[in-house]
Amino acid sequence: MALTYDASFVDECIWINRNSFVKDWTYRKQILQQVNQLQVEFAIQANYSREFLIGDALVHASQAKCSIGSKGDRLNEWPIFKNIADEWFTSLWDVNDGVVFEFEKNKVFFEKLIATKIDLNLPTIPVSKAQKAKYLICFPGAGELIKQWPIEKFVSVLKQLDERYHLPIQICGSAKEFEMGEQIKKALPTVSIRNECGKTSLPELCEAIANAKLLLTNDSSAFHIAAAVQKPVVCVLMGRHYGRFAPYPASATWVKTVYPKAFIAQLNSKQMIANATDFSAVVPIEEISVEEVFETANLLMQEA
Repeated sequence: MALTYDASFVDECIWINRNSFVKDWTYRKQILQQVNQLQVEFAIQANYSREFLIGDALVHASQAKCSIGSKGDRLNEWPIFKNIADEWFTSLWDVNDGVVFEFEKNKVFFEKLIATKIDLNLPTIPVSKAQKAKYLICFPGAGELIKQWPIEKFVSVLKQLDERYHLPIQICGSAKEFEMGEQIKKALPTVSIRNECGKTSLPELCEAIANAKLLLTNDSSAFHIAAAVQKPVVCVLMGRHYGRFAPYPASATWVKTVYPKAFIAQLNSKQMIANATDFSAVVPIEEISVEEVFETANLLMQEA
């Protein structure tokens, strides 16, 4: 995605494998030495939830004359390590603490960095769009099982959408989700379904979502891609980090989120809910009904 959409803004990229960088000392040392040899003047670490072993370590290795980061929180690192890493920065900024949409946090950080007001309210990806969308996309995978709505429920929603709209369906995701795609195809033998899991690059996924009629997804990268390409999307969520990455602001009318009703009933305090859902779910995602998701998708389809 960086090479496709950001190449004109970047002179050089150093790509790292996150797992190898954390677990393989030889590989880690090689990358840190490469960064150190850049003779950096400015290092910028914009992440609100910084990571001691990754972003912070790279800033430290750069030995930049000026290193700027966010004070952030301790979600991704233990207090003792965050205290150590804080000393590696020449400046740490307060950026909208509390339950604030992540895009807004990033926007405030960069407005301060460039001393200029940024006239953006939502993320965007510059994709090409066909004049008429002719298929649906389902993204049934999620990074963690706790965030994954049951496959049989996706099947039920897709069956109802097929009965109502008769549009071909693409199942998208990584190679790890290929078997999920096959399960869905097997469960819906009379529906026109293509299993594209593991067959598309991220830019190709962006284009596919941009040219679909609707995306049905778990909490995943596809959800945020759809929001950025302004494509109708229904995302099924269990409530992790509520208010930070979802739901989207009301101005994103094409983005709909469905949470367990019992979870929504507890939303009397955003901060309380955010703290309670840092690492777990207050209510299991399985409690979201097929009817709720179908009704939300059907409404978006009619408006599109």
